[in-house]
Amino acid sequence: MLILSIDTSCATAGVSLTKDGIVISEISVKDKNTHSVKLMPAIEMLFKNVVMSVSDIDAVAVVNGPGSYTGLRIGVSAAKAIAYSADVPVIGVNTLDYLAKSAFTIGDEYVCSVIDARNTHVYYGLYKSTIVNGKRVLSLIDDYGAMPSEELCQKIKAFEAGKIVFVGDGVLANREIYSDLLGDCYVEVDNGLMLGRISQAAAIAEEIYLKEKDLKKFTATELDVYYLRTPRISTPKNKNTAEG
Repeated sequence: MLILSIDTSCATAGVSLTKDGIVISEISVKDKNTHSVKLMPAIEMLFKNVVMSVSDIDAVAVVNGPGSYTGLRIGVSAAKAIAYSADVPVIGVNTLDYLAKSAFTIGDEYVCSVIDARNTHVYYGLYKSTIVNGKRVLSLIDDYGAMPSEELCQKIKAFEAGKIVFVGDGVLANREIYSDLLGDCYVEVDNGLMLGRISQAAAIAEEIYLKEKDLKKFTATELDVYYLRTPRISTPKNKNTAEG
C-alpha cells in the first residue's frame, strides 16, 4: 500500500509517504505558521519529491487525537477531503499510539506517551514493549487518560515498571516533574524522536485496515476527531457568596 500520513495534532505538522511499510518521503515542519497555512504546501512538496500525485495513493492515515482541538480539525478535514477526492480509505490513528511507536526501544521496556494539555496536565498512554519473533510489539497496559503529571507519576510507580521511556511534547513541558518523582526509572527518548515520526502512523493505519473486516468504517463520513478531555479543575466556592 502507498499511504499518505498526516499529523497536525500538536505544534509540529508532519506528512509522509510510505510504500509497503518503507518510508519514501517525509516532511516535518515546526514554525510560527498555523497548520492551515503549512499543511497543504508540505503535502505538495511531499509528492513533488518523489514525482507522484494524490491519484497514486491507496489510503490516507491521519492522526486524529488527542491533541490540539484546532490542529486536529485541520488535519482530519484535509485527510477527509483528500481521501474523498482520491476515492481511497481514510484511517484514524491515535496520537498516543503513534508517539509510542516512534519511541524505539530494545527488549522488554515500558513506554509512556505524553501530550501537553497545559498547567502540568497531560494526555497519556502507557505501553509495554516486548520482542516477539524478532519484532517489537507495543501493548497498551492501561486505558488512555488525562491527569496532572504528578498523579501520572504516582500511577506509574504503582506498576513497578522499572525503566520507562517517555515521548511526546508533554516531556518538554513537565520533564522536571518526571525526573524528580520517578528518579532513575525515568528515561527520555532521543531528541530526534521526541515529537514522533509521522511515518509510524502509516504502519499503525495499515495494521488497523488489514484487521478490520468492515471496510465501510474507513470512509470520510465515518472518520471523526478523538477528543480526550482533561478533567475539569474545580474552583472552591467563596464562603462569603450565598448559594441560590
